[in-house]
Amino acid sequence: MTDTMYRQGDVLIVKTEEINGKPKKLDHLVVMEGELTGHHHQLVGDAVLFDDLQFKVNSLSELVHEEHATIQIPPGTYRVVRQREFDETNMARFVRD
Repeated sequence: MTDTMYRQGDVLIVKTEEINGKPKKLDHLVVMEGELTGHHHQLVGDAVLFDDLQFKVNSLSELVHEEHATIQIPPGTYRVVRQREFDETNMARFVRD
């Protein structure tokens, strides 16, 4: 199986086989909040968020963000990975969007 991945700014979306967690009951589907700008990565469509940065897309949905191009996310289960970068001392840190 080929790994399916999508990247939007500091967020990497990776397709996975199963979800381990409970669904979150939210009025909006924010995948990741932005620390610097207050902007956020939000799922628009028929999708459900779960604990531990996981989600399930039931029909073609979009990942939108105010500063990045919108990404089409096909049906499936996914996990969210925060991107990391290395500073001048080779210390890893989360990318801040």
